[in-house]
Amino acid sequence: MPDKKTGKVTSITPSRDALEAYTKLHGGCSSDKLADALGMTLECILATQQIRPELVDDLIKFTDTYVRMLRNAVIALGGTSLEITATFQDGKIVIDKFSR
Repeated sequence: MPDKKTGKVTSITPSRDALEAYTKLHGGCSSDKLADALGMTLECILATQQIRPELVDDLIKFTDTYVRMLRNAVIALGGTSLEITATFQDGKIVIDKFSR
């Protein structure tokens, strides 16, 4: 997450409070597993793509826009929904958006 004053990335994982709130709303799956998955994904993006760290949030927001448009297209074509689900041994979490 970019620091508001410097604009530099200070963390690539969401706060524990945010993950715990998300877990309470979206099922009983461990917030540690979701944090690990999000952290691994962001580290992979930074390591393998030629993207400056400060642009990662923009990339994730673009992904949210793409998924939202895909969801609308599925509904327009007669589908009822589009779900992205993370499945762990102790439960499932429906991912509504990728940005925090």
